[in-house]
Amino acid sequence: MSTDSVSPKSSELLLNGTLHGGEEVKPGTLHSGEEVKPGTLHSIGEQLIGGTLCATYSPATYRTKDGKAYYRFRYVDIGGKFEIDILEQPSYRNRDSSALATHRMPSIRGGYRISVAGDREPTTIDEAKSFSQQWAELTHEYIHSGNTIEAQVD
Repeated sequence: MSTDSVSPKSSELLLNGTLHGGEEVKPGTLHSGEEVKPGTLHSIGEQLIGGTLCATYSPATYRTKDGKAYYRFRYVDIGGKFEIDILEQPSYRNRDSSALATHRMPSIRGGYRISVAGDREPTTIDEAKSFSQQWAELTHEYIHSGNTIEAQVD
């Protein structure tokens, strides 16, 4: 069992190409709702295609594009803006896990949420889903290479 992966359910590890709940979960997917083609939402019972974002309902599970890690998110509408709670993610291991390095902050619902600059906060569920997917990929790269989120974005 890889220590890099967090499965959608803490008791099970989903590897690239394995079935979960009767459907294949491919790398680069966010899953919990309906299926559609890349860049749109995804539905239960249909194949997830790499790079698709699928989460009609919270919580949503995202599998990184390389298939090696899982992230789970909850999207919370706070009246015209969305906060993104991080429900599960891989360990930072020996990397700096400070708020500044990880772009996380405490959530009033417990745990952490993705830290977003006030003028960039998502105003739609689709923006929130896209933002969480990007954050997961940047975080995954940071955990593996040490290349900070800031350095990757610059």
